[in-house]
Amino acid sequence: MPRRVEVLVIGAGSGGYVAAIRLGQLGKQVVLVEKERLGGECLNHACIPSKALISVARLIDHLNRAQEIGVKTDGLRLDFRQVQSWKKRIVDRLSSGVEFLCKKNNVEVIYGEAVFRSPKEVEVSSKSGSEIFSADKIVIAVGSKPIELPSFRFDRQLVLSSKEALELEEVPGRLLVIGGGVVGLEIGSMYAMLGSRVTIVEMTDQILPGIDSDLVQVVQRRLSKMGVTVHVKSSAIGFRSVNGAARV
Repeated sequence: MPRRVEVLVIGAGSGGYVAAIRLGQLGKQVVLVEKERLGGECLNHACIPSKALISVARLIDHLNRAQEIGVKTDGLRLDFRQVQSWKKRIVDRLSSGVEFLCKKNNVEVIYGEAVFRSPKEVEVSSKSGSEIFSADKIVIAVGSKPIELPSFRFDRQLVLSSKEALELEEVPGRLLVIGGGVVGLEIGSMYAMLGSRVTIVEMTDQILPGIDSDLVQVVQRRLSKMGVTVHVKSSAIGFRSVNGAARV
């Protein structure tokens, strides 16, 4: 027989876990289903990791520019693997914080995949087996994932998604970013400050499409100072591997 609950929340990202916790605070019986880790894309693979790495990039950038005014930092070097370990500790701590809040507010967390069997019934498959839930209300908050272009399939070697770009153990010597939106510019400018030669390709007539052109000009000038090459009104149509690098 299906197990009855008041509310079933599918997805423990910033939409799902907040909804589940608030429902728990309001006295509802809540089950929260998550496929991977609490916190979703934002906490585990996007916003939080990128801001952590950007803070390191800015520190390196400040130290490099400080030499122009006489503050010498001879012997400065970056251990990017250690930086990644530091970033992971931040993510783990915040994910544990979400788990604590769920427990505190009587939200039951199940790690597994959810499949609808009827408008009110969901089957959840986890390591311990499958269970069917019958819920009065179901919240779908399954989040998003990076778009994969037909000519640029993610291979985790030459072609990376934004998630994998934030998990590199070494700073790439050269990096091409397809897409001049917020995510692309965050990753591109971060690696530029860490020493990569960065090129950004954007289809529309400006980076940050939809943003006021006066603001875009400020960002454009900053990118230019960092040595970032920007191609607007341009499309990346394909690539081939040449000596371990991608020729686009």
